[in-house]
This record gives sequence, C-alpha cells and structure tokens, in this order.
Amino acid sequence: MEVHRTSLPRHTRSGRIPAKTDAARAAIHDHRHVETITLYDNKAVTAKVQPTADHRYKVTLVVDARKMRANGDGAETQIPIHDLIEVGVFKGKKDSEQPLHTEKVWITEPHTTLTFIVNEPPTRAAIDPYNKLIDRNPEDNWTDVEK
Repeated sequence: MEVHRTSLPRHTRSGRIPAKTDAARAAIHDHRHVETITLYDNKAVTAKVQPTADHRYKVTLVVDARKMRANGDGAETQIPIHDLIEVGVFKGKKDSEQPLHTEKVWITEPHTTLTFIVNEPPTRAAIDPYNKLIDRNPEDNWTDVEK
C-alpha cells in the first residue's frame, strides 16, 4: 500500500507535534532533547467537607505543588509553576474511587486552596489523580475527606 504525503496529518508532514498546554510542550521538549526532565512534587494536604443548605456537599481541597527541572547530571532546580493540573473529588474506598467531580485548574502558587460542590458524599480528593505528571511521590496526591 502506498501512502501519499498529502494524506498524512499536517503535524506529521512538518515533523512537528502539536502541544496545547505548557506541560505538554515541556514534555515534548524533554522527550526530544533529553536535556532536562520536568518533575513535580504534588500533594493533597487536606480535604474537608461541609453539607450545604441545598443537600449537596462543599469540599475544600488544599494542595501543594512544586515544579522542578533536572538536567542530564541529575541536578534539580525549582522553577515557577504555572500549569493546568487535574484535581478531583471522589467517592468510594481507597483504590476503588469513583469520580464525583474532576477538572483541570491553573496551579500558579506552591500552596492553593480549591472549593468544589458535589452531589454525593465524598470520601477522597486528589491532585493529578490519574498520575499524568512525573511526580516523586504520587501516593501523597490523595487524601481522605474529613468531616
């Protein structure tokens, strides 16, 4: 079978890979040149729930997030974070959580407080719950929701 160049997607023909976020562009840069690796140290610090007057649940999630760049020699330098990172509120037991609410939010500070309203009682909350970022300790991305 013969493949004509014009039948390939534009980014394939040009050799460029489209990237829609800063994190994706950094990952592509890291992958192509292997000059640096971008690492994250994300942590869900606390999550607290309050019932609302309309029988829903207000969840306040506090997260810490750091972004580091490591060179080929392994030396790490902390760099400013300004990334779209997924966060979420879940129901169910550890390792069998079901999402009640997930969204990508701009994390621009090392310490961030987020608030969500969900329809069911939450049990867990997380930053980068699906481990899409290279994180030193992904286990601390999760926390139990306190009443």
